[in-house]
Amino acid sequence: MAQKFKWKTQKDRIDRKLRSLNPSWTIRRYSKSLNTTRLQRHIVEEYLHESASINF
Repeated sequence: MAQKFKWKTQKDRIDRKLRSLNPSWTIRRYSKSLNTTRLQRHIVEEYLHESASINF
């Protein structure tokens, strides 16, 4: 059962590190309407790529 939540533990660890940076990064969920050209210090979760979905 611990393996089932391994991805969540890793995601939480990465999120904490990004938020602790100075200046901190913002974590955004991907959406088709998201204009990534205007983002600075942002991480887009589950960014869609031509060949697959990419996590971070």
